[in-house]
Amino acid sequence: MGKSEAQFGQRELTPAQAKFVSALLSGLSIKQAAKSANVTERTSHNWMKLAHVKQAVDEGTAAIVGAARLRAEVFSAQAVSVLATLMLDTSTPPQVRVTAARTLAARVLEPSPVQATETPVAQGIDYSAWSAEDLGIIYPLILKYEQEKKQA
Repeated sequence: MGKSEAQFGQRELTPAQAKFVSALLSGLSIKQAAKSANVTERTSHNWMKLAHVKQAVDEGTAAIVGAARLRAEVFSAQAVSVLATLMLDTSTPPQVRVTAARTLAARVLEPSPVQATETPVAQGIDYSAWSAEDLGIIYPLILKYEQEKKQA
């Protein structure tokens, strides 16, 4: 690295740093992200110590979690709507109506927050500071992504 961040007063990402951060946020490991930015792994580790790079990674991670949370909320609302429609539709078979009613009742009467039993390990992202709620949202998405990646 040579010169310190303070000496340069650097606050914005260089094009290479931006490419590195983008690669990290896409799920690549630090080594893979460094390669995509055409820098050494050592350089990428040094970049991760810089405040503006850390901030960019943190902001990007927060945006990903926010988008995942929003998507989960939309799907959850849609699921509740479908269950309510099934429950109230007299042409729906009684078994289905009862199952929909039980599912809705369980959601209302016994709210159970989703908690990951272990911290997920995705390439290049440290999840140790995330809340259980955040992990509960993002962990299934990570698993799905990893399964799709293995199948491809």
